[in-house]
Amino acid sequence: LFLIINENKIQLSHNEVFMYPNPAFDKAYFHLMPLIDEQIVLVEIYDNTGNKIMVLPAPTDKIYEVDVRNLASGIYSYKVICNTKIFSGSFSKSK
Repeated sequence: LFLIINENKIQLSHNEVFMYPNPAFDKAYFHLMPLIDEQIVLVEIYDNTGNKIMVLPAPTDKIYEVDVRNLASGIYSYKVICNTKIFSGSFSKSK
């Protein structure tokens, strides 16, 4: 399974939870399909000072799209929280 963004080819794994592209400009996408059996999945986004700025319930049956146009340029972290696991990472936001 591959995703092509602006001539860049990204190989997607059915077993991984991750976010792309990095840096994000208008949209950030969360690959949550490995969590399809979970009842509740939340995506939390934090600014560079650790303040939680978004909490979003997320479907796990598709790529989840988050509008990041209103975020200032900078470094952000995220957590994907489900019943049994927490996945975390970071991304940069560019204008």
